[in-house]
Amino acid sequence: MQRTTKYVVLFTFAIVSSFFCAQKTFALDPLTTYTQNSISVSIAPEFPESGKEVTVTLTSYSTDLNRAQFSWSVDGTIVKTGIGEKEITLVAPASGQTKTVFVTATLVSGTVVEKSIPITPQDVDLLVESLDGYTPPFYKGRSLPVREGLIKVSAVPHLSNVSDTKDAVYNWTQNTKPLTDFSGYGKRYLVYKNAFLNSTDTISVVASSRTGSSTGKKQKTINLYQPKVLLYEDHPSQGLLLNKALTNAYALEESEATFVAFPYFSTPRIYGNPLADNLVYTWQINGTDTTPTEKNRITLRKPEGTSGTATLQVGVENTASNFQPDTETKTSISF
Repeated sequence: MQRTTKYVVLFTFAIVSSFFCAQKTFALDPLTTYTQNSISVSIAPEFPESGKEVTVTLTSYSTDLNRAQFSWSVDGTIVKTGIGEKEITLVAPASGQTKTVFVTATLVSGTVVEKSIPITPQDVDLLVESLDGYTPPFYKGRSLPVREGLIKVSAVPHLSNVSDTKDAVYNWTQNTKPLTDFSGYGKRYLVYKNAFLNSTDTISVVASSRTGSSTGKKQKTINLYQPKVLLYEDHPSQGLLLNKALTNAYALEESEATFVAFPYFSTPRIYGNPLADNLVYTWQINGTDTTPTEKNRITLRKPEGTSGTATLQVGVENTASNFQPDTETKTSISF
């Protein structure tokens, strides 16, 4: 009985020893692969823009990279070497082009780790316009967004594998708040009404191909502008002279002249109509109120046998908005 027990114990010990040795050998193999995967790469910003700086950084929680020897190259040219040089900053190439960053890290243990990082910017342009802000006919500029105005932001992505803006997936954010109802496939523009408490809006979009192989991000702070009123002459033979707004002075050479006020960027209740009932015009001559026949135009006549100057002033109030300030302009009329 004693011999049998002894053999059983020895046999059991041999099995257990063999098991632990096998486990130990398996855990340490392969050492190089384990070290390679324990070093991670980060890119900042996450979505590089063409022509902007981008920083590539190596980090590790299991290996002391401060003691490692680094060698960095960009497109095959060595640009940086040294101990503890864990990051590199470079300028991103043009949209759709690629710069390849290659780094070799030699650890104190002698293990060599290599990483290849392609930098391929995928750009997105954001176009901003006011949908309900007024501009006169033939105005070549865009209507600027104002407080409590209806604003449209359109994304134009420049992504590889995306030939049409409708073939991308868009995720919109307003002031850090995700706009899930306005995000999705083909939703390349965002329309929203500016909140009256916000003096600016920060809009960002992440656009990506259907497969997710290419992604670009853009953020834009939308400044809100003040409406402004400008005066133009309506000439009897040349018509409305929209090429030249009246500024400080106007010489009345004919017996009479007609002036029209245009409330730039104000938001009329009726789209494109400067005579909408929520736009109230106030006219003054030399500080005295006057009411012309048409609320946005006035005709002045030169007094016979006299000469002098008079100050013409017009103001516009948007009664439908508490946060669009009144705007006014004035000019000196000499006769």
